[in-house]
Amino acid sequence: MPPGVKGSHELHEGAVLKVYSAKEGENRFIAYVVKWKDSEVVVSDPLAQSDFKVGDTIKFLAQKLHLENAKPEVFLLGFTVLNVPASTPGKAKTETAAD
Repeated sequence: MPPGVKGSHELHEGAVLKVYSAKEGENRFIAYVVKWKDSEVVVSDPLAQSDFKVGDTIKFLAQKLHLENAKPEVFLLGFTVLNVPASTPGKAKTETAAD
């Protein structure tokens, strides 16, 4: 990490509570609401390759970044899907890159 930036991450699994999706032409957006600790959070699929449904269990990364040199200091928290997509959109696998 560059000087003044600290980060950490945790791996989690959670059941999908809600699905957010949009499509315009061939462009897609997909994200899922899951329970993380005592909060409901939005887990993004930045490549829009997954197709999970409510009740499916997904694996996700909780990432923390601290920008110490920013004034005021910045503390970021983000969530990203880890499940590796199948070869075609709309057919998600249950394996992860770490498996």
